[in-house]
Amino acid sequence: MTQVNNPNNYTDKQIDDALRMKGDSREVSFRYELLDRHDVRIGVLDGVRSARITYGEFNAIKRTASFLLDEYLRRDINFLTDEIEPWFILHMPDGGFVEWPLGIFLLESPGREADGSVVTREIGGYDKTIILEEDRLENRYFMSAGSSYIGEINKILSLTGITKINIIDSPLVLRSDKEFAIGTKIKEAVNDLLNQINYGSLFVDEVGFVRAAPYLEPSQRPITQIYSTKRDSIIHPRFSESLDICPLRNGKHFHVH
Repeated sequence: MTQVNNPNNYTDKQIDDALRMKGDSREVSFRYELLDRHDVRIGVLDGVRSARITYGEFNAIKRTASFLLDEYLRRDINFLTDEIEPWFILHMPDGGFVEWPLGIFLLESPGREADGSVVTREIGGYDKTIILEEDRLENRYFMSAGSSYIGEINKILSLTGITKINIIDSPLVLRSDKEFAIGTKIKEAVNDLLNQINYGSLFVDEVGFVRAAPYLEPSQRPITQIYSTKRDSIIHPRFSESLDICPLRNGKHFHVH
């Protein structure tokens, strides 16, 4: 989680100590923002009873989510255009906080369930990889020898209407003419070009940018966090949960001991 919001300017060590429970406890909560189709904030989404976020490096759609909403507490949502952005909030020992976005999710039409007086909706969410997965070339796409790989990739991605694109530049150019047929998936075409210059496949980051970068072997990548059940890990097996309706701390709180 690199896109940290750190309004109190805590040091990396202070944040790491809080994550690793150096003070023998840790308090976290979650906030959910409702965005429009341009990733512009509409407001805080109330009534989220639970959420689940999954990331799979080798999945067709890498980041997915599900949200269970209390229908009577939620904002009005346009399921055709609105998006949900969850935030992970780490509460610091001095009362401040640090938070990270967990992704921006396009929504599917929800199911509706009633249990006595409570009506809930289960909403599935997908990152913008789903646009690249579903959109296809409407015309044949021709690239001449000498064309920039990254330039052509950006042109193909722009056909989807996505504007938040961050592909690391490369000086490499096509050695021969190349063409993609009508109906080729946008993601398939782009990943084919990325593979030719030894880049990793497309992914969407936690703030909604479509990204790709030169491939690095796992052994060459820096270690940023250790996930284990040992004392110095950021994961701990025991926690207690409470509901806090304080405006700053909207959502559920988890106290880890």
